[in-house]
Amino acid sequence: MTVYLDGAPTGAVTVDAAGNWSFTPVVPLAEGSHTVFATVELGGETSPNSSINTFIVDTLAPDTSLTSVPPALTSSSSATFAFSSNEGGVSYECSLDGSAFLACGTPTSITGLSDGTHTLAVRAIDGAGNLDPTSATYTWTVDTAAPDTAIVTAPPALANSSSASFSFSSNEGGVSYACSLDGSAFLPCSTPSNIAGLSDGSHTLAVRATDGAGNADPTPATYAWAVDTTAPDTTIATAPPVLANSSSATFTFSSNEGGVSYACSLDGAAFAPCSTPATFAGLASGAHTLAVRATDGAGNVDATPASHAWTVDVVAPAPPVISAPAAGSSMAALAAVSGSAEAGSMVAVFIDGAPVGTVTASGAGAWSWTPPAPLAAGSHTVHATATDAAGNASAASAAVNFSIGVVAAPAAVPSLGAWGLLGLTSLLGLWGLGALRRKG
Repeated sequence: MTVYLDGAPTGAVTVDAAGNWSFTPVVPLAEGSHTVFATVELGGETSPNSSINTFIVDTLAPDTSLTSVPPALTSSSSATFAFSSNEGGVSYECSLDGSAFLACGTPTSITGLSDGTHTLAVRAIDGAGNLDPTSATYTWTVDTAAPDTAIVTAPPALANSSSASFSFSSNEGGVSYACSLDGSAFLPCSTPSNIAGLSDGSHTLAVRATDGAGNADPTPATYAWAVDTTAPDTTIATAPPVLANSSSATFTFSSNEGGVSYACSLDGAAFAPCSTPATFAGLASGAHTLAVRATDGAGNVDATPASHAWTVDVVAPAPPVISAPAAGSSMAALAAVSGSAEAGSMVAVFIDGAPVGTVTASGAGAWSWTPPAPLAAGSHTVHATATDAAGNASAASAAVNFSIGVVAAPAAVPSLGAWGLLGLTSLLGLWGLGALRRKG
């Protein structure tokens, strides 16, 4: 038997007793399409050509490409792939995470993936059975766990600023943040984040992290605080009189806001913490001023402290001097008690130890008191004290003794009866006789 390849005799082979034969080319055939037929020689005769068979020689492995893959980081536990080859009519085998290759088609979907890193390898097998020795591979990460968000720094719960700064963090790296103020829509934000133009009142910030796989924190971190930019007003409720005779002073004060603290400044000194009531001791005589300001819980300080000015006078005036009545004098009636004392002081007059009246000393210190009713006849004493405008009382003046006397009624003229006329005539006669004798 003669074998013809591509129309040319290529070799001869003997048919075995069973009628079978086989021919192996000595020289490998080139890649591509070929034809083969054979003739039989028997007894010097050659048979007609056999039917011609066409075949293809293919020793090249196909190449595999992945044309559609999931994101490198995804929040889905399933993944869909599509792949292709540089040869047509191929079949595919897939291997997930190093498992055995199994037949697969394109596209192919994989479900039930656990969180973590995964790798899919795909290889093509052509019609000649050539297997891609360099499988196409793709590695990606599944992350279905949402990140957690934490607010790290925030303004105080009660703040006196119309702006607020926040910083936040997450238990995952590479996250992005979105913020919502007072229930508004979430918008992208970064850390640190500053919010300005806040109105007085309560506010709430919510922050949520979204990781690279697209998982968003379902329980955003929140922080609530109040803005108070209004300073409190301070009022002094009770204070010493503007002229006081005490070296200590007690004040009470209040504010139009609750929960405030106070600071006091005495006579221009630095403000220092104080509380109500507040007592100041050891005050020197002279003028004093107390200023008080309230600070609210947000730290707003009253810019116009309440103040009270007063004068301390703890010096008693000198005892009054009584100039009338004169000591030891006697009179039918007491017309007035007068003298001198500290200017403007209140002079109290005492007769026989009992208070009988008061009078204010003039600017020059003079004073005079008139009894409203006559004093009884007899001996009396008078003394006086002076009390200044601050309420300081002097010691008693020296007592002055005086008396109220009884004026005698005129003696009665005796009646001239008969005996009276006789006696008078005799008297006149004797007086006349004596006068005649002197003349003689």
